[in-house]
Amino acid sequence: MSIESIKRAQIQDGEDQGEWTPDYERWIGELERDVVQGEFGYEPGEFTIYPDAWRALYEDGLSPRDAFQRALDAHAAKRAQDDADRKANWARIQRADAEFLLCHAISKLLQKEQS
Repeated sequence: MSIESIKRAQIQDGEDQGEWTPDYERWIGELERDVVQGEFGYEPGEFTIYPDAWRALYEDGLSPRDAFQRALDAHAAKRAQDDADRKANWARIQRADAEFLLCHAISKLLQKEQS
């Protein structure tokens, strides 16, 4: 989806599109064309740029390349945290299972002893 079609859709939907200054349009165009497609090799339409999602990074003064890299780094950090959480949960499940099996085995031994 092109930047122009996103702008038209936002206007038709009555969404606040923020200020579309020529500099911001240029920045978004660079982000999509030069960085996402050019540098990172995404095909047109494969990675959609939603301008409102990038406005804060533009306003922070980041270059399109730095903004995209920050987004990639945040995604990687979130993925690493999710993986660590899954591993910790799996370890907790394994400990609980081992504890249950041990208690069950002890219970069976005690039942045999009492009979």
